[in-house]
Amino acid sequence: MTFTLTQLIIILIIVCITIAIILSLSVFWLLYVTEFSYFGRQITKFLYNLFSGVYQFKWKQKAYDAETEEKLFLKPLRKACENKQNLKVIDLACGTGRLSILLAKQTWFNGIIQCYDFSDGMLNIFKTEKAKLKPEEQSKIIIYKMNLLDWPNDQLIDQDYDLVILTEAGEFLPNFINLTEKIGKCLKSKALFLLTKPPDHLAYLYPNRKQNTLDLTALLKEQGFSEINIFPWSNRYEVVQAWK
Repeated sequence: MTFTLTQLIIILIIVCITIAIILSLSVFWLLYVTEFSYFGRQITKFLYNLFSGVYQFKWKQKAYDAETEEKLFLKPLRKACENKQNLKVIDLACGTGRLSILLAKQTWFNGIIQCYDFSDGMLNIFKTEKAKLKPEEQSKIIIYKMNLLDWPNDQLIDQDYDLVILTEAGEFLPNFINLTEKIGKCLKSKALFLLTKPPDHLAYLYPNRKQNTLDLTALLKEQGFSEINIFPWSNRYEVVQAWK
C-alpha cells in the first residue's frame, strides 16, 4: 500500500498532534494534578517552596469563605473538642497553617496543635501568620519541620490524640495508606480524623492511594473508624469526617 505525499503529510500532522496532546496531558497530570508526587518527595518539596507565596491566594476563593469553613470544618472540630480539656491535636501537611490558626483562635479550644510539614516556604509563611495571633493563641501551636514519610517518631506513636487533620494533601502522599494506619493507632476512642479527598471522578488520577469513596471508606474502617461522613466541598475536594 502506497501513500501520496499529501497523505503522508496528513498522517505526519495527525501523529504530531497526537503526541503533542499526550505530552500536554502528561505534563498537566504530573505538574498540576499530582504535583510530581509520583516522582519523589524532593520535587514536590521544591514546588511547594517555590509556590508557597502563591498558595496564600487560594484562601480568598469562595470554597474557603467563613460560612463554608464553619459548616465543614469548625462544626466537626468543635464536636471533637466538646467537653474536653488539654486536647492533643495533630495537623499533618499543615502547609501555611490555615486550619491550625483557625482552630487556635476559637475560645472553645483548649489544647495544643502539633503541626508538621516538610516545606520551608510553607512553614515560614505559617510562622509569620502565627506571629500575628494573640500570645495565648500562639501558645496553642507548635510547628515542626518533618517529612511525613518519617512521621511519627517512636515516642509519638504510643500517645493518644483527640484529633488529626490532613487536608488537601492525602492524594499527594506516596505513603497515604501507611500513614492512615498510623493515624488510626494514634487516635483515642471517639476522636476525629478530618481529611479531604478528590471527588470520585478525579480519584482515578491518583492510583494506589485509596482516594475513591469505596477504597477510602474500607481503609478507614480497617483502622477502627466506625462513622465516616463525606461532604462535597470544592471542585477538587470533598471533606471526610471519620470518627473512631
